[in-house]
Amino acid sequence: MINREASKDKRAVLIVGGGPVGLALGVDLALRGIRTLLVERRKPTIGLPKMNMVNARSMEFSRRWGIADKAREIGCPGHLPQDVLFCTSLCGYELARFSYPSYDERGELPYTPEGSRRISQMDYDPLLIEKARSLPEITLLHETECLGFTDEGDFVTARLRDLKTGAESTVDCEYLVGCDGAESSIRAATGIAMDGPGQLSRNVNLIFSTPDLVSEHDKGFAWANWLLGENGYWGLVVSVDGRVMWRLSIALPKDRDTIEESEARALIAKAVGRPIDFELRAVLPWVRRQLVADSYRKGRVFIAGDAAHVMSPTGGLGMNTGLGDAVDLSWKLAAAIQGWGGPDLLDSYDAERRPIAAKNVAEAGDNFGKLRALPGSPAIFEDSDEGRAFRKRVNDIVMTGGYEKEYEQEGTVLGYRYSASPLVTGAEDEAVTARNDGYTPSDAPGGRAPHIWVEPNVSTIDMFWSGLTLVCVGDADAPDATRIAADMSLPFQVLRLAPEKADGLFTRAFTLVRPDGHVAWRADSGDQDWRSVFGHALGFAPVPA
Repeated sequence: MINREASKDKRAVLIVGGGPVGLALGVDLALRGIRTLLVERRKPTIGLPKMNMVNARSMEFSRRWGIADKAREIGCPGHLPQDVLFCTSLCGYELARFSYPSYDERGELPYTPEGSRRISQMDYDPLLIEKARSLPEITLLHETECLGFTDEGDFVTARLRDLKTGAESTVDCEYLVGCDGAESSIRAATGIAMDGPGQLSRNVNLIFSTPDLVSEHDKGFAWANWLLGENGYWGLVVSVDGRVMWRLSIALPKDRDTIEESEARALIAKAVGRPIDFELRAVLPWVRRQLVADSYRKGRVFIAGDAAHVMSPTGGLGMNTGLGDAVDLSWKLAAAIQGWGGPDLLDSYDAERRPIAAKNVAEAGDNFGKLRALPGSPAIFEDSDEGRAFRKRVNDIVMTGGYEKEYEQEGTVLGYRYSASPLVTGAEDEAVTARNDGYTPSDAPGGRAPHIWVEPNVSTIDMFWSGLTLVCVGDADAPDATRIAADMSLPFQVLRLAPEKADGLFTRAFTLVRPDGHVAWRADSGDQDWRSVFGHALGFAPVPA
């Protein structure tokens, strides 16, 4: 066991990779009092967009990190509808539409203090960087690479190089986490393999800006515009910022690594349906993959985010799954370093997060498969009986074929459970909820504890971060729990809820919630072996005396 006081003088965790997952892990660790070194090969600027969805759970995490308010401000403007359109081109035929309200119209949601937000990575990452730089527990080194590492058993030694000066250095840390993307050198060095079908398609993103694309056609604003032609689905036009920047994604021609600027411009004109004035910002080739690592840990080295799972962007689950990794791993590393976590705690990271990744990767792949299955025909462009009949066929397929599940994700985003976790008592058999069957708040062990406003702008979700929380309903009391927690030197608090607030949400007198907001245990009686209850939730086997 690592001594809590001694660890204060060490750089406890080295994070390799400063994308959103690495930054989130560093920020979350710092807020738990853990000193962290984060190294990233790139400069601290994000010039071009990648992800553009921060889902409801990730926005809840953002509350914890103190960036949710700014995230809402910089994301897609609140007055814009969140429609999804299927069309032949923006100036062509509308084939199908899923209509969703604007954020302003959506208003407050009953089951979360935050809703999902369309936010580009080029806007979201700087918020995390700014937060990281404000925390003295983090040292953030951009333009620095990890040349290699050695797991010494009791610590990890890593070799770093400053890419600006060429200077090399050696650092020791208690744990190393690879958040260095799909081509992770950290994962490769551990020998951890990736499983799955691998490459699904080769693609290119065309980033362009134009003052007012919506005024160029009659479809109104839709954040996503799926394009169909004589061969079926061929492209997607997405609003990057809800203002002037857009992205056209298409499959690359066979045996091509990229396309020329003239081709890019012709494809953008094809997507719009006629020539328009625009600035071509970038032509970015990329590969769509479907893979999950066969382990998330080797010794003192962990992987998270794209280093651990790679998925189709259909559904926007990639970065958000990675942020879930960061939050799960953060509190466990903190508990291990500070001395209140058991010897089996860190192994539970793999047991909890890998099943979630496998499900999300499969779901993203299914979403992509549905798009590839859409039919095409030259008649789709015709103002004829055959054309109208074919467009009606496409409409029927989209509107009845479950295509909306890609956008109605609360079951996936908020309803997942760590039912296979060794830390959870009384979990149900299924590892995760059914695919996108909607979301009903639940206090079931392994799942996310319900949201309740305990005071203005303070949710239960906000209170489940510092340590273990025992939720007591009504006059339920367990003084022995507080005494045993103190005896075990656990970060612990009691949250009391009036029965009228807890009704239907916290269904038992006592519910133990972990620092990541997931339920570890629940019961109706306070007459418990609290040492055993806490020990089980924290990975102690056997339970400490």
